[in-house]
Amino acid sequence: MKNKVLKVKYYNWNGLKEEKEWIIYDDMSVDFSIESYLTNAEKKSTTLLLNKSEYEKIFNEINISRENETFIAGNDGNGWSFTEYKNNIVVWKMDPGYIDSNEPLKNITNILQSKSREFEIKASLND
Repeated sequence: MKNKVLKVKYYNWNGLKEEKEWIIYDDMSVDFSIESYLTNAEKKSTTLLLNKSEYEKIFNEINISRENETFIAGNDGNGWSFTEYKNNIVVWKMDPGYIDSNEPLKNITNILQSKSREFEIKASLND
């Protein structure tokens, strides 16, 4: 049985009014979903796979970020939240906020966005 190890959520509080969510499991699979509140489109989802290097980089960056944590609350523009799990229990959490000054978290979001980009393009064409 696979276990959830990290949930990353993107919030766009401006024009697009959308949320994207990546749930990473210990088997390196990722459940990705996107939901737009502006168009009332139905939630779209898929499963992605990380390679070992991407998976290890994500958790290395989480550890770095946790050591140098700086939280900037946000509720306009673009925000991110991160929740880390061990045995399906929350062990670290960052509430929705800005990550512009947090390089490790930006690196994680770059990996996840690059993995989901193709699906997002296809999903937007079907709206």
